[in-house]
Amino acid sequence: MDRTDAVQPLAAAVVASLGLLLASIFTFDVYQDVVIEGDRLWFTLLENSVPYLLSAAIVAIGLWLGTVSDRIRSTTVLRWIVASLAGVLILSSWVYLFQQQQGRIKPRIIAAQLSAAAILGGIVVGIYSDRQRRRREELAVEKSRLEALFENTSEPVTQVAFEGGDPVVVDVNPAFESTFGYDAREARERSFEEHGLHCYHGTTLVVDGELYGTVCFVSTDPRPDPFTPAETTFAELLARMLAREIERDHAAARIERLEEFADVLSHDLRNPLNVAQGRIDMERERADEENLRIAARSLDRIEAIISSVLAVAREGRDVEETEPVRLSALAERCFETVETSESTLHVDDDFRFHADPDRIRGVFENLFRNSIEHGSASPCSRTREDADEQRDGVIIHVGPLHDGDGFYVADDGPGIPESERETVFEAGHTTGSEGIGIGLAIVESIVEAHGWSIEIVDDADGGARFEVSGAIPAE
Repeated sequence: MDRTDAVQPLAAAVVASLGLLLASIFTFDVYQDVVIEGDRLWFTLLENSVPYLLSAAIVAIGLWLGTVSDRIRSTTVLRWIVASLAGVLILSSWVYLFQQQQGRIKPRIIAAQLSAAAILGGIVVGIYSDRQRRRREELAVEKSRLEALFENTSEPVTQVAFEGGDPVVVDVNPAFESTFGYDAREARERSFEEHGLHCYHGTTLVVDGELYGTVCFVSTDPRPDPFTPAETTFAELLARMLAREIERDHAAARIERLEEFADVLSHDLRNPLNVAQGRIDMERERADEENLRIAARSLDRIEAIISSVLAVAREGRDVEETEPVRLSALAERCFETVETSESTLHVDDDFRFHADPDRIRGVFENLFRNSIEHGSASPCSRTREDADEQRDGVIIHVGPLHDGDGFYVADDGPGIPESERETVFEAGHTTGSEGIGIGLAIVESIVEAHGWSIEIVDDADGGARFEVSGAIPAE
């Protein structure tokens, strides 16, 4: 028993003692009212009935905590009691002292202040409880999935617990029964040696930063020597590989749910959008052209938002097949599809690398569009309208990185402040009134789907330079 476990009964006793202390205070109040003040006994007892019940509840909870210290830590409960009690006492003392200085005590204000503290405490506890509830629901779903996997896998699997440092079988799946000849009833509560498994080595399986399970290696043959460092490393590497595969499955499931949501969003928004656009076309000849133009522009913006949401949802899936692409041809082809105004493209050097030829276009098109829309002459001017007014066009440079494992897209615009370089890739981040702030989020999704990374640095010409690294060069 460690020191923390040893103080659990003491903490429970302190909780019960607090209840007794409060009960003694209320008892003294009854004595003072009846004996000294001459109040009626039944009225005084009625006044203190609720405080007496609360005190009795605290005593009962303290005694109960002393019996369940293996499941609930009394020290944690006591810390919360002390924290909440200190908060209420400090708040009430603060208000009381100010009112005393004013020469009058206002019970309503004291009650309101304590109510505010109680409401805030209820909010904190409510949020915490709801998070715990959701966590329990997630664990229940995960438990059901693991139980189904445990029962249906074709590999023999055992569920083990450790007693005194030795693994003991708790349950076995049907595949174990058919392989070793033991059913679940015979296998339970036996050590590995009793099952003829004389060699055991296990390592933890951590998925998404949390303990997911254990990877176990067993054998019916004993071994005289302990496991070597190389064998232990192999087990750990295998566990990491399994963890990555499980994380990939989880990520794929999240992306699938996101795609389903995007499809539903697209369907539900596009139907009324098409109706509205049709009505606008019908009214153009007999209504105010300016108002219709504004309405049509708003509908076009909704259409752009729908397309961008679908793009983000679909570009997050990992790239499975790649082929060699040439940087110069790819950049020039993408530059032709973007509304470039007076901007120009310079390919500083050529480079061949492996990529998905369709999805990689989204990287260059969105980076080109970002450079053009924000390529004004003044760093204080960050909108497309200012860009069109301030200069003829931005100059964009494309080329390979010096170490040959990626490429860059740079411009001679105002650049991106260092404080904003982490947030510009977030969906919805925009500095203009017309943009929806999702282009660079699409870029990051495509880059990460290829297994690459992207960062923003200052270009030699003073503009923004996006460097994509991790690309595999092609012969």
